[in-house]
Amino acid sequence: MKKRGKESPGAAQSGLRKRAKTGPADVRQGGEAPTRAVVARRLGKSVGAVRFYEGKALHPWRDTAGIWRFDPAEVEAFASKVQATERMKAPPPS
Repeated sequence: MKKRGKESPGAAQSGLRKRAKTGPADVRQGGEAPTRAVVARRLGKSVGAVRFYEGKALHPWRDTAGIWRFDPAEVEAFASKVQATERMKAPPPS
C-alpha cells in the first residue's frame, strides 16, 4: 500500500516526464511540421485528444528546440479517417 504523505516535488508529473524523454535519434528539424495545437485545430479536437492518439495513430518527434512535431502526411491521413468517422455518426439529412 502506498503511503500518503509528502512526495517529492514533481512526483505527480513523473509519468509526463517519462513520456517526454527522447533519444538523440528522435530529434529532427521542425521545418513545416505542425505542433500539437495545429494538429488539434486541423482535427477539430482538443490537444488532450491529440496526446491520446500519440503512439497509436500519430507519431510525433521532438525538433531541435524541444517542440513536439508531427508528420504532415500522417496528420492529413488521420484527419481523413476522423472526418469519415464523423460523417458515419451524423444522422442522415431529412
